[in-house]
Amino acid sequence: MTSHIVITIGRDFGADGHEIGVQLSNRLGIKLYDKELLAKAVSKRGKDELALFKADESLTKETYNPYFPSIGFIRKSDKLFEIEREIIRDLAETDSCIIVGRLSDYILRDKKNILNVFITAPYEFRVKNIQEKYNSNESESKKLVRRKDIVRRDYRNYYSNGKYKLYSNKGLLLNRQIFGIEGCVDILETAVNLKIKQFMKE
Repeated sequence: MTSHIVITIGRDFGADGHEIGVQLSNRLGIKLYDKELLAKAVSKRGKDELALFKADESLTKETYNPYFPSIGFIRKSDKLFEIEREIIRDLAETDSCIIVGRLSDYILRDKKNILNVFITAPYEFRVKNIQEKYNSNESESKKLVRRKDIVRRDYRNYYSNGKYKLYSNKGLLLNRQIFGIEGCVDILETAVNLKIKQFMKE
């Protein structure tokens, strides 16, 4: 019998996945781990917190490894991904929590006590949402949404060796435009409670 649940939230940029995660965390009374909290966990291990922010779900440029020439080129984001993966797996072993992004559903794909969620919205909606959030013009917002989509896609493909698809292994796929932030949280709260009941029966 599983005593706790881990909710992973993948999200399209501009679909308010983080905000939905925060509200769900408050509803359920469990911790949410996002970029900031994971950065603190990394810094406690003696790593550069700023480096984590700069490599936020993105690939850093390759640099030559002078100590192991046979390996060839490495990325700073490779080491950061390994650290994050270790932290995420540790978190999943102990208490119920919500983890936003960071390929957490792929990292935890062998776990049974997981509810994988993806928050999406149409491109036009996300552009408008980013315009309002950052007070930017339409052209700038379009460029930002397109760039973020590409960066996250490349990050996902690279660290899963192309095996992880955007909507793979999702228990729930929610359209934020249709349901709104509060509606998504309502649905997720119900889904989590149902999932916990399922775990208790097993």
